[in-house]
Amino acid sequence: MRTDNRTLNRVTLGRQLLLERHLGTVRGTWKLLLGRDSATLTVTPLERLSRQVRDEVEVEAHQLLAFAAAELDDREVRWS
Repeated sequence: MRTDNRTLNRVTLGRQLLLERHLGTVRGTWKLLLGRDSATLTVTPLERLSRQVRDEVEVEAHQLLAFAAAELDDREVRWS
């Protein structure tokens, strides 16, 4: 897949957050906790992320939660 250098393409693989723009290096991890009534996705960056990248990751984290815990109303994204 060819991408414009100005575009950040993220891929989740296992529990690692990859940013394609940075040659596929691991830039963080995520952990999903599913409870009976709630779900929490914790994102742990391994380095400082720009505001733009952090905002984009936040949106995708909410999308992942909506998919993984569609039946739960109480969903939260946390950063560590």
